[in-house]
Amino acid sequence: MHGASLQRTHMAEDVISGGLTPGPSNDSLSGVITFPAADLPKWQKILAPQTSHVDSPSYGGHRPAPAWWPVAAAFKDCEYYEPKKLTGRAFGFVALSPSAAAIYFSTGSN
Repeated sequence: MHGASLQRTHMAEDVISGGLTPGPSNDSLSGVITFPAADLPKWQKILAPQTSHVDSPSYGGHRPAPAWWPVAAAFKDCEYYEPKKLTGRAFGFVALSPSAAAIYFSTGSN
């Protein structure tokens, strides 16, 4: 992505269907991306513009959060961005943690 590097990624997509075609309320995509700290300005530029703070960012899946999902304290210093650029989805959040050199995102409805 525009010269920005990745170190590690974890992603989970969760779809619940009662036999009907799944819609946005039963589909979630969540993940964690870590990157070299030196690439922080590149990621900020890629994800810009920032949005307002998310009060309770949480894992949006319909199942329990995986072991790789960050604890609530990890979101303390995060900058928030619209999810569309990273995930292609309109709902949810993207949180960039400068101190952890990590991006946390979730597009779930929970």
